[in-house]
Amino acid sequence: MDNATEFYHIRNALLEAALADYQDAAALPPEAPAFSPRYRRWEKTFLRDPFASLHRGRLGRKRALRLALCAAILMAVSVGTVVLATPGAQKAIGQWAFQAYEDHNSYRFLGRGTTGERTDWVPNFLPDGYTQENCYDLGNLVDIFYVAKDPKMRIHFSYQQITNGTEENLDNEHYRISSISIHGMQGYQYIATDDSPNILLWFDTDAGYSFLLASRLPIATLKIMAENVAPVEK
Repeated sequence: MDNATEFYHIRNALLEAALADYQDAAALPPEAPAFSPRYRRWEKTFLRDPFASLHRGRLGRKRALRLALCAAILMAVSVGTVVLATPGAQKAIGQWAFQAYEDHNSYRFLGRGTTGERTDWVPNFLPDGYTQENCYDLGNLVDIFYVAKDPKMRIHFSYQQITNGTEENLDNEHYRISSISIHGMQGYQYIATDDSPNILLWFDTDAGYSFLLASRLPIATLKIMAENVAPVEK
């Protein structure tokens, strides 16, 4: 088993442990820990591509594994925070504030978030040979992974319900970035300049959700997937 495969399995085990802790923590009174923007940025990058640091040589393997364990523990605490829905669902009202930093871009929603029961979403188009591997339900945030024969080509689909302060932090050091539109919705494409995954990020403010797709597949394929994301039929 190579380092990348081993680390991938470790990530799955840690996320499953965090999910189990979340189910216990959900019954506790909500308490939002104050994580730094630097941690939030690292957490998002780690979940998107957990062994990218091994390929780039930025972290030693032992340090990467220690960080993975810390992330799982902190995630188990952070997901204890829940949003209480009111009976009458309301649309989000506000705007996305953009801030460019030296090594990442931040998109933060400022305004009134959505209320009501969460809607689940799914891409109704998958490239040939892909099947769902894992789904991690962390309350307002859902991460779904699809795999094919080559594990390096897996697809990460993520969506989260918009609340005031909802944030997306994406690496800007290894990408060519430009604006896009998905069915009229504001979005951005991050085309990798190295072996990082390509990324699509878009916002459906009317429905009250932000979406992310990440994979080493061509950006054109991710766009087709994004255009076919729809609510799960109940």
